[in-house]
Amino acid sequence: MKVTHILLPVAGFVMGGLYVLLYAFIDYCDTAPLDESFYDIISQILSHNDVRLAIYLWGFIGFTLGCIANLLVGFLQKHIKWTK
Repeated sequence: MKVTHILLPVAGFVMGGLYVLLYAFIDYCDTAPLDESFYDIISQILSHNDVRLAIYLWGFIGFTLGCIANLLVGFLQKHIKWTK
């Protein structure tokens, strides 16, 4: 199995999770003072169940888009090979 078949879905999952973390970080820092350390802020953000659920949801969406991109790349590679 090629690395790209694994890389795109995993990268999609990671990007979806990072999107939620960034959004939650901005939302948390908007309502809380910044005199806490970065690690305390992240642990406070991840302690909420809805943030973890959103990470799974957006990660699954990113994973699905990575799988679709894999299929599209594979289809285009086969189509380009047939025309040559």
